[in-house]
Amino acid sequence: MVALWRSTPELTGEIELTVRVFCIGGTSDPDQLIGEATIAPGLPSVSAEPYKLQLSPAGSGAIVCTVGAPGLLQRYGINESSIFEELGPVKPSLRVNIDDINGQGPLMVGTSPLPEQLRGIWWLQAQGNQSALMSFGGPVDDGAGCSQGRVSPDGTYQIRVAGDRVWSRATGPTLQASASQKGHDEKVYTFKFDSATDPRHAFIEGYLLFGVEMPTWLCQFKMSFIEGGNTAYPGSLTWKRTNWVFNCHQLDSAGYSLVQVVDQYGARISPAWEEFVKYQSSSGEIAEEGRGFLWYHQS
Repeated sequence: MVALWRSTPELTGEIELTVRVFCIGGTSDPDQLIGEATIAPGLPSVSAEPYKLQLSPAGSGAIVCTVGAPGLLQRYGINESSIFEELGPVKPSLRVNIDDINGQGPLMVGTSPLPEQLRGIWWLQAQGNQSALMSFGGPVDDGAGCSQGRVSPDGTYQIRVAGDRVWSRATGPTLQASASQKGHDEKVYTFKFDSATDPRHAFIEGYLLFGVEMPTWLCQFKMSFIEGGNTAYPGSLTWKRTNWVFNCHQLDSAGYSLVQVVDQYGARISPAWEEFVKYQSSSGEIAEEGRGFLWYHQS
């Protein structure tokens, strides 16, 4: 028998979980569906007690599940599935006033089971007309394994730049349509952290230039956690992003910081939040149409 699992975020943010059990290689009816069960809305709470699912149609039997963090897979020696649906269509681009952004939306807040170093919402500093806020939050329905809301046991995490409520930009689609931004909607960053539970460093793959992904031997992004944070932003966690050419020459002018401006509980963090608002509202690096607003994707 084999069980197939599917998780689908709904408009409410709830998760639907469907399990199908097959008999593989039967003599009379190969790959016969024995039964299925669906939990909706929402999943059962994490518990040490097994969770019993009755299969339908009636009389098909039941399966027993254990609900918990991905560490359960490692405990039982099970490899996490790497099979995901294809990258889905890009959600519509929406505009939001910066003053209306908070822990209730529209961007997702990264929470447990993400490591504490990745929770909340992050300001990508000094990006001008480009990226502004991003989040490691999830799960969302971008597909292709993007923004699952947890780091894989091997330390990888993928985010789509035009992802559902996980990335925002300082300007609208018109200014984003330059040649250098070709392929933006399909861009997926793969973060390869040094630890799935206590990350301190990461390599980032997926950089596009004129729609072409740059090989890692030519251009590489790195990210390092700043112990103690940045003294200019007390109370905020900070990561330092650096760009490297040929993996040996650092481009100092291309680096920037990721500063936590909303914590894992959805609260704005001072003074980082106020500095973010000031930059996005008045910086000469941002086109006039974008000042005071952000653009993000959502159904």
